[in-house]
Amino acid sequence: MNNNLKGIVFSSLAFLSSFGMSEPLDGFNSLLEKFTVLEASFIQTTVSHEGESLETIYGAVTIERPNKFFWFTQPPIEQEIISDGSTLWVFDKDLEQVTRQNADEQFHRSPAVILSGQKDDLDNRYSIRERNADGEYRSFQLTPKDESESLSSILVVFKDEVISELRFEDQLGQTTLLELSQVQLDSELAPDFFNFEPPEGVDVLDQAN
Repeated sequence: MNNNLKGIVFSSLAFLSSFGMSEPLDGFNSLLEKFTVLEASFIQTTVSHEGESLETIYGAVTIERPNKFFWFTQPPIEQEIISDGSTLWVFDKDLEQVTRQNADEQFHRSPAVILSGQKDDLDNRYSIRERNADGEYRSFQLTPKDESESLSSILVVFKDEVISELRFEDQLGQTTLLELSQVQLDSELAPDFFNFEPPEGVDVLDQAN
């Protein structure tokens, strides 16, 4: 998985809070505050600016706000990304390699703030407007305030007040669509659910310091 897609994953995740005092922001925040834990299966599809399908990934994600998540993708790109709120682990099974990073730094540098529960980060990084409110669907567009960001916009869609889709568009016009299904809210998780120990025999790259 390339670095741009990894950045989107730290989006697609690890799943937000409040911001400045405007109606779109308040509406967005109120929907995300309806859950503490979210579990879902997903399909992630990446399409070029010419409409060519580049990659399709299947997997599952579990998020506990704030800042905890477990992301798993199925073969042929088998990967786990786990955050316990302080440490972020990326386990590339096909490479037999684990990377350890500071979770806080990754959240602040990626769209993961959308789902992290950090309202100040969201307010600092994005302008938010409501795109659509039609029956069971509501959608919000997030535009980075920093023009040097790799992403040009993020569309977050809710169905029946539950997050169902995230669409990321980068500066080159490439689009990544993350579709959630079988969504469950506020399940009880084991206390050690987000703990991770590198398997014996894998290479560990420590980038936490």
